[in-house]
Amino acid sequence: MPHRHTTKIEVAERFERLLKCKLPDFASRIYWVLDNRPPAGAIRDVELVTFGFIGGHFDHPNQGGGILEYEGTIRVRVWSLNYSDQDGEDRELLVSQPHGLYRVENKILLMFDDYLTDGDSQDPVLHEGMKVLSDETTKETVDDDIGDGFCGVLSVDFAVAFGWDLTADD
Repeated sequence: MPHRHTTKIEVAERFERLLKCKLPDFASRIYWVLDNRPPAGAIRDVELVTFGFIGGHFDHPNQGGGILEYEGTIRVRVWSLNYSDQDGEDRELLVSQPHGLYRVENKILLMFDDYLTDGDSQDPVLHEGMKVLSDETTKETVDDDIGDGFCGVLSVDFAVAFGWDLTADD
């Protein structure tokens, strides 16, 4: 599919819109982050989603004319709080209705192969559709000020490749 050159900002903004489209229940609880933690105080008795670029590299031989060929990784993390001390707590975090981590992951994976067209099939900004690189589930301890418990966290990494236009105005 032919594509146009873009900026990292536009890719991130289009990614966010697509994420909100795929996860409408989370639309007001999706946060850009610089690291792997949600904003302080954001997770209180609700599930939330964080995302951000976690790295990338430039194709040295193909640099020129104000365009840098870039291949990066965007990580999406779903956070689900659990205060339960009962047996089966992990199962509930993973498969409960409607926001078990595996159920949400299935919706996130629907972003696979999207060119970030932003609804206009004539305006793709990626060289190829997004590729899924990996997934992981972990437990993270909840901060003391929130209370005892833990978060189940599901991470999904996507590969994006685009021509970064250094001459574009943002």
